[in-house]
Amino acid sequence: EQSYYHWQRKFRKQAYGLIKESAAVPAVPENADIAFVEIPYKPVAEDTVETVSGVAVIQTSSVRIEITNDISDPVLTRILREVSHA
Repeated sequence: EQSYYHWQRKFRKQAYGLIKESAAVPAVPENADIAFVEIPYKPVAEDTVETVSGVAVIQTSSVRIEITNDISDPVLTRILREVSHA
């Protein structure tokens, strides 16, 4: 196992050296000037849950889901699980 990692490290160093030498454009310019730029900020609406005539609406910044009263429990559970990761 130690021999494996030893050779892996040697091959990686060798490959890095070859890439570094043959790169036509350096990853970072030699004399890079740093400039700060203001990025405009547009506030995103907060996540909301509202009820409108028997329909629950779950809305995040990227998703809007309308759920009626006749939805099954497994489907509702799955939707809520997926929305929490969106």
